[in-house]
Amino acid sequence: MINTVKLQESGYLLNNNMSVPKADGNSEYEAIKLWLAEGNIPEPQYTQLQIDAVALAEEVQVSLSYLASTDHKFLVGYKAKEGEDLVAIEAARDVAREFIRNSGV
Repeated sequence: MINTVKLQESGYLLNNNMSVPKADGNSEYEAIKLWLAEGNIPEPQYTQLQIDAVALAEEVQVSLSYLASTDHKFLVGYKAKEGEDLVAIEAARDVAREFIRNSGV
């Protein structure tokens, strides 16, 4: 019995527990094809909430990477290179820290 069908990269997730490849002759795939022919629509692979969570985690990682890549500029004795604006870099670091704090991640 089909309760749920969710899209996957190479087929479908049937009833949240069985990956079904798109392979003619596979009994589960044949059942899904009939289910689809009846007008049923499979759920997307990921919910919008999952997509948003991944995007947020990626943005947090970008902020963490920026902080890591600029840490050395604020060590005692670091001398700014020509054209390097440490005030602007520190302001951007503050924005990154605030974003990370507010992200909830």
